[in-house]
Amino acid sequence: MPPEETNTKRVLVVDDEDVLLSMIRRLLKKAGYEVVVAGSAESALEILSSQAAVDLLLTDIRMPKVSGAELAARMPRRDPPAIVFMSGASEETEEDLRKLGGRAFLKKPFRSADLLAVIEAGLR
Repeated sequence: MPPEETNTKRVLVVDDEDVLLSMIRRLLKKAGYEVVVAGSAESALEILSSQAAVDLLLTDIRMPKVSGAELAARMPRRDPPAIVFMSGASEETEEDLRKLGGRAFLKKPFRSADLLAVIEAGLR
């Protein structure tokens, strides 16, 4: 197995599905990204306000209590990360998500290659 690539970009992944969080973390780490995960928008807000800067926020739109769209609206405004939204079913349009700062949208289920392409595009 080839060694993991090195990358200086830090990605915060937010989803309420543990299996999906684990899979995304593994894929992004293998691609060389530094990955932080949160199982809720509330946890993500704590991370965003207390830790080192995040380059990209990858968040599910539909989550219990606080949605990904609400998370984007409530994020601390200092050094805001690029945002990529993901969902299997969403009522928001791409235009709605762009107004919230979303650079891209990832439809669930997705392939590994699609995930990596969207992350790379979001970081440009």
